[in-house]
Amino acid sequence: MDINEYVRVKKIACDDKMDSTFTYGVVCSKNVTHKKMKSHISKPTILLLKCSFDFMHHENCFAYFDTLHTQEMAFLKRRVDRVRVINPSIILVQKSVLRIALEDLFNLGAVVAMNVKPSVMRRVAHCTGAEIMTSRTQLSYNVRLGTCGKFYLPQFHSGVWDQKNADVL
Repeated sequence: MDINEYVRVKKIACDDKMDSTFTYGVVCSKNVTHKKMKSHISKPTILLLKCSFDFMHHENCFAYFDTLHTQEMAFLKRRVDRVRVINPSIILVQKSVLRIALEDLFNLGAVVAMNVKPSVMRRVAHCTGAEIMTSRTQLSYNVRLGTCGKFYLPQFHSGVWDQKNADVL
């Protein structure tokens, strides 16, 4: 067994060497998408989405803007309703999330991070036991959410950077 696959050293520019710490779990430098989302959650459930959280438009098709807008809003409402049934505390999305969907997910109390690297998604899935949802239709079936002991967003201050956030699972 090669331990190098499971041990990572994350360097953050700080003034004092005494700021060093050892953390069990996954650490990544990704911030949540809304400033008012929770920064500490005890025993969260985690949903991992490889697909984007937006409406797919057909390029060679002409339609009125109102029709497209109505279809997009109905699609997003169904997506958010599916997530509401699953009830995750944290949603990590590998691609993008529309702002309207972000507001709805924020109102549900979910913490959302988007544009998460595939390597981080795999590490989170491995450590939490979550299944990475690769398509939109998988949200309709049994979804295996991941769990962990604690999620928090520490802020590191230094002379070089004003603030640096890191998600810790």
